[in-house]
Amino acid sequence: MSPFVAPTDSLGSVTLDLDELDLLVHLLAVDELPVVLDAGPRFDSAAARDAAFTDAQESLTGRGLLPAGAPHPDVADWLALLARPSAEIALRWYTTGQAEISRLCLVHGTAGELLALRGPNSYVLQPSEGQGPELLLDAVGRAAPLDFGPVNAPTDLLIGALEDCANRVSTARRLTEIGVTEVDAGTLAAALAGRRAHAEIVGIRHADAAVTQVGGPVTVFHTDRGRIVGTSSVSADGVAWTTLSPGTDARLRRAIADLVTETGC
Repeated sequence: MSPFVAPTDSLGSVTLDLDELDLLVHLLAVDELPVVLDAGPRFDSAAARDAAFTDAQESLTGRGLLPAGAPHPDVADWLALLARPSAEIALRWYTTGQAEISRLCLVHGTAGELLALRGPNSYVLQPSEGQGPELLLDAVGRAAPLDFGPVNAPTDLLIGALEDCANRVSTARRLTEIGVTEVDAGTLAAALAGRRAHAEIVGIRHADAAVTQVGGPVTVFHTDRGRIVGTSSVSADGVAWTTLSPGTDARLRRAIADLVTETGC
């Protein structure tokens, strides 16, 4: 059995495996967590759940996260904030050729602000007062931008042009058909054919049991030739537009900050 470790007065952050989080959610009677964290039921039977909870209880107790059998106050507060935020920024990170999706959310509520990251086998919870945009930028990672002229087009047309980027010649042709210059179409098509990963970042408001997406997503494409950032807007006549820009750190930071401000995080 693991030795007992007394809890500190406060935690800077905490890493939890999947079973540990499930046990804490159970003990605190948390009924839901942000959808992006994919924290739904995982057990095929009550016996499997109970066995996992027994191991999780031992490991949490050994780390001082279950003092006197109750969840550490900081962890309890953080999970309460995750369960009932007023605003949320959700990020999904897709790596080409891999089934696993990396997930995180930045949540804001009356109790403060928290960043929650979900990996394949663990969660990290970290308070993020005033640091949200920078922490999101760190999560996406720093990268050199792709050098091209910004592209602005109706979202539905751009989605159609980028539906399948494996063939750079076909992609370049479709981009020129919606008004992109031949030079920029060729640059974008060549880069997207070598896409390594991409992220989608959305803003969500929570109010009166209703969940509403705010505006359009921020998209980030990491390619062998540089990073691309996509932002969204809606024209006065209700048409959704998307702008693709070179993915400098400054451009991505501004896009994230604008989404955070619009969402209220």
